[in-house]
Amino acid sequence: MAMDSAPHYKTAIPTHQWFNVVLGALLMLATLPGRTQGLGLITEPMLADLHLDHITYAQVNLWATLLGALFCFPAGYLLDRFSLRLISTSLTLLLGAVVWQMSAFSGGVIGLFVLLLLTRALGQSALSVVIWPPSRMGHGNLFISVERLLCHRFHRSRQSHH
Repeated sequence: MAMDSAPHYKTAIPTHQWFNVVLGALLMLATLPGRTQGLGLITEPMLADLHLDHITYAQVNLWATLLGALFCFPAGYLLDRFSLRLISTSLTLLLGAVVWQMSAFSGGVIGLFVLLLLTRALGQSALSVVIWPPSRMGHGNLFISVERLLCHRFHRSRQSHH
């Protein structure tokens, strides 16, 4: 009987790791209402309902996006102090409430700005920070938030020049 000298490695991935992959994918999907692609799905009907032109919407959306990006900082700070489950659940519920309010909105430019700001802040910025946080490392999440903010803004500015 020949002995196999090759080491045997366990190749199966534990179930809890697959659960984390699925949960991460669902959280990434939850950021859709705050992202450009998600808002793009409702832009034309919303502009018609609110009687807004594209230039006004673009200005409102620009400032909502820029100011919403600042929510990466408190998201990283909160992740450093509280659990990922608490922060991701809270952000998802808050984003859901904002989207629900946006679906019934019939007001003016200021109200639209506030709702766009909150969708950008909660969906595109804060919830994106919690998708893949590093392990507990002090102010590491705040650092990652700054890095993601700067990389995202740099990437968008390069796209607008092409």
